[in-house]
Amino acid sequence: MMARRMSGGKVAYVDKIPNCDFCKLKHAKYDAKTVHGPWANMCPDCFNMYALGKTGLGYGQELRLEGE
Repeated sequence: MMARRMSGGKVAYVDKIPNCDFCKLKHAKYDAKTVHGPWANMCPDCFNMYALGKTGLGYGQELRLEGE
């Protein structure tokens, strides 16, 4: 499991950036709620198609590597 540290509800600092749960081709930039209900790790393209469109409490976080 990835270790996470939250910062203000819009950014999650992780040890490793996962792949996108939708396309599986790119690294995820977001962990966010989808229009289908469940949450997913998403690259920017998939975030634009499947996420609720913003980050923050109840919507999702931008993923950043610890130390950035």
